Amino acid sequence: MSTHVVLVVDANTEVVDDLATRLTATDQSVVVRSAATATAAEEAVADGSVDCIVSEHGLEDGDGVELLCRLGGGYPDLTRVLFTDAGSEAVASDAIDAGVDAYVPKQLGGAGAVDSPATMAAYDRVASAVEAGLDAAGRPTVTPEETAAKIDTLHDVAMDLESCTVEADIYQVAVDAADMVLEFDMSNIDIVEDGRLKPVQTSAEMPKEGVESVPLDGESVAARVARTGEAMYTEDLRQVLDADPTQMTYRSGLTVPISDIGVFQAISEEVAAFDQADVDLAETLMQHVAESVKRIRFQRTLREERDRFAALFENVPDPVVRLRTAGTPTIAAVNEAFAGTFDFDAGSVVGRPLETVLTAPETAGGVSVFPGIEAADNTAPTELRLVAADGPRDFLVHVVPVDLTASESDEVYGFYADITPTKERKRELARQNERLDEFASIVSHDLRNPLNIAEGHLQLATDRIGPDEDLDDLDEVERAHGRMRDLIENLLSLARSGSVVQEPDELSLTATAGQAWSSVHLPNARLETTGDVRLRADRDRLVDLFVNLFRNAVDHGRPDATVRVGPLDDRAGFYVADDGPGIPEAARDEVFDSGYTTTDEGTGFGLAIVHQVATAHDWTATVTESEHGGARFEFPTADGSEPLATEHAMSVEPSDED
Repeated sequence: MSTHVVLVVDANTEVVDDLATRLTATDQSVVVRSAATATAAEEAVADGSVDCIVSEHGLEDGDGVELLCRLGGGYPDLTRVLFTDAGSEAVASDAIDAGVDAYVPKQLGGAGAVDSPATMAAYDRVASAVEAGLDAAGRPTVTPEETAAKIDTLHDVAMDLESCTVEADIYQVAVDAADMVLEFDMSNIDIVEDGRLKPVQTSAEMPKEGVESVPLDGESVAARVARTGEAMYTEDLRQVLDADPTQMTYRSGLTVPISDIGVFQAISEEVAAFDQADVDLAETLMQHVAESVKRIRFQRTLREERDRFAALFENVPDPVVRLRTAGTPTIAAVNEAFAGTFDFDAGSVVGRPLETVLTAPETAGGVSVFPGIEAADNTAPTELRLVAADGPRDFLVHVVPVDLTASESDEVYGFYADITPTKERKRELARQNERLDEFASIVSHDLRNPLNIAEGHLQLATDRIGPDEDLDDLDEVERAHGRMRDLIENLLSLARSGSVVQEPDELSLTATAGQAWSSVHLPNARLETTGDVRLRADRDRLVDLFVNLFRNAVDHGRPDATVRVGPLDDRAGFYVADDGPGIPEAARDEVFDSGYTTTDEGTGFGLAIVHQVATAHDWTATVTESEHGGARFEFPTADGSEPLATEHAMSVEPSDED
């Protein structure tokens, strides 16, 4: 049995004896010699028999760091350990710079003074360092040819990894290669998942109790390597105080990152089973693993995206065409809805220019069948009229790039949303409004002519009778004529107003209310506006709304009423309020009904017109009590209102005119 000579350089014979006892207790091949000074140590090493030197720092003829540094230059295979009372960060830094194999303070793990006896933990640490150094020195040297052969074999493994189609197979190939090529018989791979490192593959020799999930933000060796991306190998795990508890039964370990995917770990029951060459080879293997895993994941993502697009493409109810944009847009694919809407076989049109498949009706005047590739940059769709299977139909066309991440996409989707029912409804409403307007004009003419004749005869009769006669009966006839004229005007307004707003504008609440106020003759009444907002509304119809509310405040309130107009405080919209007698709560649900009135002179159409104008704008109209006891009409607006001023009051005083 070959022997290993350990030289202990320390003037304290008690330390020499205790260390010799500790080193020889577990390894009978170890022979311990001693030297008290640096000079004696160098003489003992000179004969080449010493395999390891353990030195105190404070020596009679020098310091231990300098001694170990000198010996390292002359004896590169010599294991060097600094075991000292003079422990400090400066000494530790000098020892590391000198390249010593281990630095151990004698009071390791203890709370005593610097000159206290060495602790058992310190002796154990020195023994581990010596054992690791002797084992490493005894390992057979790997030749460059052997390393080159392993690298060539790893390239063959890379080809196997490239042929893998699922991620699990990649990990199996990697662990098998670590066993067969790198000769790591106990290894495992952990991947990052949900903030943890989770085992996905282990070698056959790896004990199951040595593999467990650990938090990625923890202090385990695997977690640190995954976070830093730097490989780590430990000659003796017992020297790593914060190593995983599951690894403490093993003597050495190697951990290599797999990009940001996870880590590869190998362990051994031997001290110093791994070296830098093993790290380099393991890193080469894991680079191949990382590339293959990323390839598999990228392909999986592409398949998922393709499947989602395919499902959307086939199942979307609107007609969709996929176009190649190079040169003239040609059809790459169409969905069933597109083929059915335009009545052709989906497969027969692939590769054809879109303009040879779709046509616009002759009445459209040669309008294009596609908005153009540049429409992909616009959020607003393009309206087109095209010939479909059942005749001309209207479509809103959206153009969307196939690759939303690319600056220029070579393919686009064209979504053709059929808006024919909406357009037909608008056209029908327009025709109905035209017929209604024509009817109202005819009725108005037929009613106004007899009324004009009656009013003319009434005026002749009044002139013939003279001013001194009793004209009470004739006054009643005149009032009846006035009421008939009001009924005709209100009926005409109600018939022509309709229930759809064609082209609303952005209007100022204050300006529009002022315009309405100036169009009515209410000489004793007063208008106040308490603020302004911007409304989206039809100007003429909003003026009609205000006019009818202003007249209602005077006709059903009092001649000197004060009418207030302003924005709602708690939501978008506006209100119109007066200081008259108000509307009883029981009657508020029916005041907007056509024909409802509380006076003999009222027509009952004023508030019905107000309600119809509000409904046409998608507003709601409600009535409540104003702060002055009168009626308050509120109109929350569906599309919101934008304040123009937080407080912009305006007052229109009563006119001095009659």
